[in-house]
Amino acid sequence: MKVKLALVGRNISHSRSPEMYQKLMTINFDYELLDFENSNQIPRLGEILSIYNGINITSPYKEHFLSEVECLENSSILGAINCIRNNHGRFQAINTDYFALCDLLERYNITSKYEVLVLGDGVMSRVVSHALKSKQLSHRILSRKLTDHFDQLNILELVNQNDVVVINTCAREYCYRGPISKTSLFWDLNYSHEVNRAEIGKKCQYIDGLDLLFVQAEYAVKFWSGIIF
Repeated sequence: MKVKLALVGRNISHSRSPEMYQKLMTINFDYELLDFENSNQIPRLGEILSIYNGINITSPYKEHFLSEVECLENSSILGAINCIRNNHGRFQAINTDYFALCDLLERYNITSKYEVLVLGDGVMSRVVSHALKSKQLSHRILSRKLTDHFDQLNILELVNQNDVVVINTCAREYCYRGPISKTSLFWDLNYSHEVNRAEIGKKCQYIDGLDLLFVQAEYAVKFWSGIIF
C-alpha cells in the first residue's frame, strides 16, 4: 500500500517539502499540499488522518491541532507541533523544527562568543528561544510588539560587539534593510528568500533556511518510520 503524507498550511504552493521528501524517502509515497486560507476550513484531525498516514504542519497552523494530539518529547512545552502520526488511533505529535535547530546551532558553531538577536515573537521565535536555552545561549527577542521602530531596525545600535548572530523568524514579507557588521551571521529561517539574500548577503554571512527544512524533514521521516514504513 502506498504511503500518503501531506503538508497543512496557508499559501504553500511554493513549498519545497515534496522535493525534500523525494530525497529522503526510500519507499513509494504521495505527498500532497493541503492549503487552507483560514483555520475554519481545516477538517478535524481524525478526518485528515483517515486519509493520510502522517502530516506536516507549517505556519500559521502549528498550534491548531494541539488539543487533538498526544504531544511527545517536549512539544507540549514548546506549544507548537509540526509533525503528526496516527499510531493505531493515537494521534501523536512532535516538533521536528526544535531538534533541527539544536543540530544546526552546533553545525553553524553558534556559541556564547556571539550576541544573539531573534527577530519576531511568533511560534517559531518561541521554538528558537527554547533551542537557544538548551545550548545555554542568551538572546534577545526583537519584534513589532516588543521593539520601537522595528521596521527601521538598526542592529548596530542595539549590540555591544561585532560578533552578532541574527535569527530571523519573521514571515517572508519582512526584510531587514538596516546596517549590520561584516563579521555578523544572519540566519534566515525562511528558505529561498531572494530579497533577503540579495539585501543582507552583501553585508554579512547569510544562511538560507533550506538546511532547517531538510534537517527537520529527516527527523520527520524518523518519527513516521516506526509506524508506517
